[in-house]
Amino acid sequence: MKKLSTYLFLILFSFQTPSLADNISDFQIEGMSIGDSLLDYYSSEDIELRVSQITNQGYKSDKFIRTHFKSGFGSKNFEIYDGIQVHFKKKDSTYKLHGLSGYFLIDKKSECIKKQNEVIKDLSEIFTSKPKYDAWEDEDGEYIDLIFSLDDGEIFIRCTIWNEEAMKKNNWTRNIRVGILLNELLEWLKTQS
Repeated sequence: MKKLSTYLFLILFSFQTPSLADNISDFQIEGMSIGDSLLDYYSSEDIELRVSQITNQGYKSDKFIRTHFKSGFGSKNFEIYDGIQVHFKKKDSTYKLHGLSGYFLIDKKSECIKKQNEVIKDLSEIFTSKPKYDAWEDEDGEYIDLIFSLDDGEIFIRCTIWNEEAMKKNNWTRNIRVGILLNELLEWLKTQS
């Protein structure tokens, strides 16, 4: 596995920013942008296969679907991330991206926070807004978010530190995630908890 510092260096350069404009569509993760069709990257068969493998979205409504793609699935290898997560509307046959994040695995909380702070420092030079800190815990683990609020959505860097029991029970892995979410998806997510 490549060194995490190399990943973070590449993350920063995967964001395409022509200026200090806080426009969410200017940013890319693995060459994908919010508003793109997932069909530009995967076949409809591959997308439907991933959707059919979802057992529990954890949402109250099914307006949006969330699914994951690991590097190598559908013969698409990622340059930076171990995998991506996408959100699109259930009834949208174009699979327009409303949410997109890239993640890679990490072992220790201290390492995750250190790397998260490095990314935030570099992104703070791009954005006019300051990141907002949010952290919480539940029975499965601890979550630490740093969020840049933009006019049309947000960009976040999240450390997800699952506890040992949750990792064994659910086959989960600790990770750091860089994500982009449109306002419409953010508003919907707030109603799902």
